[in-house]
Amino acid sequence: MFGWRKRRDGFEWRDYVRTTILVRRERRRQRIDELREAALDNLKEAGRKSADVGAARLGSANKQVRRGFGAAFAASGVALRSLAGGVRPAIARIGRPLGGGVAPLLAGSRRAADRLRVFAGSWHLDSGTAQVALLLGAVIAGTSLASWWSNRDAAPQTASLAETGSIAAPPAAPSQVSGRATATSGDSLRIGRTNLRLAGIQAPDRGQSCTRGNGKRWDCGQAAAQALTRHVRGHKVECNLSGQDGSGTPLATCRIGDDDVAAALVTAGHVFAETGLFAAYSGLEAKAREDHAGMWAGEAERPAEYRARRWEDAKKASPDGCPIKAHVASGSRVYLLPWSPNYERAKVRSGRGERWFCSEKEALAAGWKADPHTPRGS
Repeated sequence: MFGWRKRRDGFEWRDYVRTTILVRRERRRQRIDELREAALDNLKEAGRKSADVGAARLGSANKQVRRGFGAAFAASGVALRSLAGGVRPAIARIGRPLGGGVAPLLAGSRRAADRLRVFAGSWHLDSGTAQVALLLGAVIAGTSLASWWSNRDAAPQTASLAETGSIAAPPAAPSQVSGRATATSGDSLRIGRTNLRLAGIQAPDRGQSCTRGNGKRWDCGQAAAQALTRHVRGHKVECNLSGQDGSGTPLATCRIGDDDVAAALVTAGHVFAETGLFAAYSGLEAKAREDHAGMWAGEAERPAEYRARRWEDAKKASPDGCPIKAHVASGSRVYLLPWSPNYERAKVRSGRGERWFCSEKEALAAGWKADPHTPRGS
């Protein structure tokens, strides 16, 4: 009894289960392959239908284009035949005043006109490229001939006027200005009749004060103008113009020989270097700060900061917070901003039509002009 073992009865569950799993896996792979093939077939069919639709639309558009070109070429053929018919009489009219010296040339031109008229009579839409080329050639030839005929007398006269200098081309804007210079502020010059501002720097405004190391205030704006005056006095200044500032004044890089005028002013601490990505003199300003040169011996405000502070102070002291003074001076109606040199001395007298404005736009709209001595923003 203990030696009894179950005999195999012809059916093995383990083999059955393994076989069943393998069969199901195979069927699942077959089903996936069938779905993939069906999807590819659908994509191919959709592509074919799209191509058929596109081809049909393209064919329709092509037919419309051909019909349009056909009408255009038909009209062009009529115009070309008319041109060809008129070329021969025109050649005859040209030949009479010119005389017999050009007879061979005119004979060839008449033969060409005859061929053109014969060819134009058989104009049809067989070769679009050839017909376009022919049409353009005919138009160009006819235009050139008509232009030559209408200007045959004017051309020598124009050349003669140009040679004698009676016709002058408009003068180009100058790119350079040179000569004796006069300082009008710490960063502005006048050379001849040209007013310009030195590019890359800003001077303190006239009347702007800076603070020395001992706490005393001094007119650093006036000092900057005096420094520029000393620098250019007695020298020939050469300036390369490079655009305009915000007020329309030309900007320039000026030199005395090899000496950059703006660089010398920044190094001495008389002016500020403009800030920004392409600031040309910022390194020189940093060096002047380290050396406590000029206004860097104490404290100094950049012009924009100074003007903003003056504006706020004037708003507090003016009627209704409108700090711009409209002032009549020497018969001129001008308005003064809080940093204008004459702002403190000017009195607003309503009996003379003087008044206060809240903005420059408002003053300009009322017919007042900006004070020419007021420093403007860069």
